Amino acid sequence: MPNNKRHTAKQMQGSRGNDVHPGSRRAGQMDRIVLRKAKLSKASQARAKSTSQRLERPLFFHHSLSEPPFECHTLQGLHDLISEVYLTRWDDELETLRKERRAGRPKSKREDDLEEIKRREAQEYESGFEVPDLTNPTTVTLLRSWTSCDPSFLPQLRYIRVSKINPEHVVVSKKGLSREYTDAEAKAAQEMQVEA
Repeated sequence: MPNNKRHTAKQMQGSRGNDVHPGSRRAGQMDRIVLRKAKLSKASQARAKSTSQRLERPLFFHHSLSEPPFECHTLQGLHDLISEVYLTRWDDELETLRKERRAGRPKSKREDDLEEIKRREAQEYESGFEVPDLTNPTTVTLLRSWTSCDPSFLPQLRYIRVSKINPEHVVVSKKGLSREYTDAEAKAAQEMQVEA
């Protein structure tokens, strides 16, 4: 059976004019084209939003590494970066929104959204916050080399889960697919065999 469906409005344009009877097959085809276009647009927007949310946290830590005075290779330094910089990054904007709002007026949507983000991230930090492993030199090197904000690069990084409640406890949540990790593990295993 041939696939002769028309998927775009351009394919529907023919010698006939735009006058279409509401109950005709052509009107049904036009309706399907409009619905398909809306569905594809909605899926594209959802995909873009998901990608930007996935990139937000690694990008923040990438930019924090690019600042020369801040080297975060200790667990305490990572906790300080999360609590003092990452979780407070919206405070200035929230303060300006509060000052701009007149007394007795409801909060703006942006203010509600920022407060929700802060609450959710603080709660996540209490239970377990997943970040790139900045205590691992291989991850720091890979994160510094990441230049194009490409989401396909993220699985190469090693991620750890840290918690405010138990700051000394670290769980490796994603091992990282980069070859440099396997090379480092092989080298460490080789050194262990030499010592034994």
